[in-house]
Parts: sequence; C-alpha cells; structure tokens
Amino acid sequence: MKNLFINKNYFKYINLKNNKIKKKYILFLLKIKKFFLLNNYYLISTNEIENYFLNYKFLNIKKKYNIYESFYIKKFILRTHLTSFQNRYLKNFNKNIKIFNIGKCYRKDFDKIHLPVFFQLDFFILKKKINLKNIFIYLLKFISFCVKKKFYFKIRKINFSFTIISFEIDIYNYNWIEILGFGIINKNLLNSHKIFKQGIAGGIGIDRIYMILNKNKNLKNDYD
Repeated sequence: MKNLFINKNYFKYINLKNNKIKKKYILFLLKIKKFFLLNNYYLISTNEIENYFLNYKFLNIKKKYNIYESFYIKKFILRTHLTSFQNRYLKNFNKNIKIFNIGKCYRKDFDKIHLPVFFQLDFFILKKKINLKNIFIYLLKFISFCVKKKFYFKIRKINFSFTIISFEIDIYNYNWIEILGFGIINKNLLNSHKIFKQGIAGGIGIDRIYMILNKNKNLKNDYD
C-alpha cells in the first residue's frame, strides 16, 4: 500500500524494520488476541480502505470532524477507526454475539501519544441485557493482563456520536493517557437494522498500552 501515500515520512514508524522490535510487537498482538478469544469473542478481519458513509455518516459522526483527519484515496479513505465494521455486521446478522477486530487505523495526528498509523482493537457485544459493571471489570482485567503491573486509572464520562452512556479509561504513565473508550450503542443505530437488543461498543489503543508496558514516554519509541 506504500504507493498510495504521498508523504512517506508519515508512515515510517509502522515499518518495524528492526526484527527484534517487530517480533516483540507481534507477540504482544497475539497475546491480546488470545485474551479475547479465551473470553468467547469471535475475531473478524476488515479492510483498511473504507468508504465515507461507513466510517462517518452511518455512525452519526459529523463531516466537520473528519475533513482534516482523513487520508483520502480517490472516492475512499483510509479508515480512521475500526468501528466502521459494525454496520457491515449488523446489516447481515442480529444474533447474540461478542466480536473483536484488531488492525491499523490512519489519522493526520503526530505527537507524543499520536501517530498517523496506529493499531486499534475494536469490540462490540449484542445481548438482550448488558451489565455495564461487568464490562468495566472485564476491561480492567484486560489492562492488568497487558501491563503486568499495578496501575492507576480513572474513569470519565464522555460523549460519542454512536453510543450513549459512554466512558473512557485513562491510565497514569508520567501523565494521564486515554487508553480506551466504550459505551452503549445508540438504539437508533440498532433499530435501523431491525435489531431490538442492547449493544456495547468500544475501542482500545493498543499502541498506548504497549507504550506503557515498555515504560516509554513517546509513542514513536514503540517502533524505534
């Protein structure tokens, strides 16, 4: 996909030319996949090239938020998050299920905790009734499983365009860093697919957890 990009410097940190770092990072991703699979989640894979409607409009994300963050390829974009796969799934299936997806996302961000190419884990659950407390406990166990040490965290209420009663979890690593966000899927989104159940959707910043695991202050050091 390198030929699709105009500014190649944006993407140098994802190449992982150092085989030792590459091996360590791949093992980390496999460990995360195993955790979710052992907790009865199904793994799916989706395309990195996405259309505007699934990435934004069908998730109630307004156009003004994506003009400057997206990388465009003709009539398509490089996905800015993994949540875009939800509508594809919900269009065809409506049974009780737990699903997750791990892959690259692309945004025009570059600072100590942002890279233009990054790994994200997205998950969603469909059930007749969902217990938020159990979701909190599960996600905290996941973080503990990844970082392998005691950690300070805080939970904040936040608004997402495609969820209601939404939260983010921050971890302290030299500063407070947002690690993940989740919430109850908007009923209108589910009802549009003739699904009358409860849903939970969330996204986890894999690279940031890996940064904390390695005691880094800068996200790009994960790849150096």
